[in-house]
Amino acid sequence: MKQALLLVPEELLNSINEKQDKILKLLENSSSHPVTDYITEKEAMEIFKRKSTWFWQMRKNKALPFSKIGKAIYYSITDIKNLLEKSKQKNSLTTKI
Repeated sequence: MKQALLLVPEELLNSINEKQDKILKLLENSSSHPVTDYITEKEAMEIFKRKSTWFWQMRKNKALPFSKIGKAIYYSITDIKNLLEKSKQKNSLTTKI
């Protein structure tokens, strides 16, 4: 395969390099919230041993963020864990001895 040698103005080359650097930085920052953190409601019900009504109530009360694509509802595992941890702390404070 032959390789062609192209002449590109220096300004254009610098602009391309700057944009490439911006893209790489954005990709690095986005890795802190991986897409694999999201699960379907059915998976969440199995993992956290909660019923669909509990998830519906949490959505309704805006206590649990969610995403909806078509009819499928997705939750962040981290959001569910945080909600359950907050609930656990509240319940432990209100328990009478």
